Parts: sequence; structure tokens; C-alpha cells
Amino acid sequence: MYKHTFVKKDLQDRLRAIGKDANGTKKDLQKRCEDNEIAISEMRRKVKEGWMGKPKGMLQVLWERGFIDPTVEVSDFLNEKTLLQFHAEARSRDHPDGCQVMFDRSPKCHPELAGEGIEYD
Repeated sequence: MYKHTFVKKDLQDRLRAIGKDANGTKKDLQKRCEDNEIAISEMRRKVKEGWMGKPKGMLQVLWERGFIDPTVEVSDFLNEKTLLQFHAEARSRDHPDGCQVMFDRSPKCHPELAGEGIEYD
């Protein structure tokens, strides 16, 4: 609930309805309304808007159809290693000389940035 104060036009309409002078500033009209026991504000309920008449997003549709469970936390894809990172680290762990390979990130479809000998299918 919130308090809604009537605008000048509403106050003028209310004063005209009882045959009173409806000219002046908003403060004058509010004073005139109070003198004539006319409400200058009212309590209104806040409306929580729904989906009626509005397009839904894919996330909302998936949730409504039960494909998304809000109680389950899913790890972020940015924290997951790519297949190339996984294999680079696995080879460095298994290397007999103790050689360490660090592979940060390589953009897909841009082998020129990845270095020599790197190809994507």
C-alpha cells in the first residue's frame, strides 16, 4: 500500500462536482478540498505486474516447464576448463621430466591466436 496524492486536475474535478471554485494553484485547491472535507489523497495497493500481454524470455519458459530447478546451484561455465586446458594440464602432470604446461585460454575458430600446432575441428 502506498499513499497517492491527487494531481491538480483530480482536485479540480472533485471541487467542480460539488459546485465549488476550481481555479488556483494545487496548494490552493488542496486547502479548498480540506475545507470542504474532500480527500486530497488515497491509499492504493501496489500492483505486481505479471506476464499478461508481455513476451516471456527463454529462462521464464524453461522454468515454467520444469527444466530449471531453482533449488539446484549450477557451476558457472567460466570456471570450467576447456578440453584443451584439461589435456595440457594432464600431459604436464604425467610428463616424466616434470615439464609443466600452462594453457590459459584459446578462442575457438581462431587457431592463429592459439599458437603453432593447435587445430580445432
